[in-house]
Amino acid sequence: MYWLLYIGGAQLHQGKDQAALETIRQAIDADPGFPSSYGWLAAAYLFTGREAAAREPMERWLKAVPSMTLTRYKALEQSEHPAYMAQRSRIYAAWRKLGMPE
Repeated sequence: MYWLLYIGGAQLHQGKDQAALETIRQAIDADPGFPSSYGWLAAAYLFTGREAAAREPMERWLKAVPSMTLTRYKALEQSEHPAYMAQRSRIYAAWRKLGMPE
């Protein structure tokens, strides 16, 4: 399951949003109990023009991990490479728009 989520995240970083949506759905099908998958799904929905659909998975993630904030997630970053961080800002903006607290 994790490798599917990593692939979906990489696809989002590459702007392959529809492919990411499909891959992240597969990751959730493989393990629906992994909370952060829903945040990635929410971003993929938003990037593919489905903002209404993005709300439910974001709410699900924040309900499962009520202490999750952008600051907390950013502290988990695995790279400070400028290209990586430029793509992360796109994802953070999506999560912010969908209600993740700072």
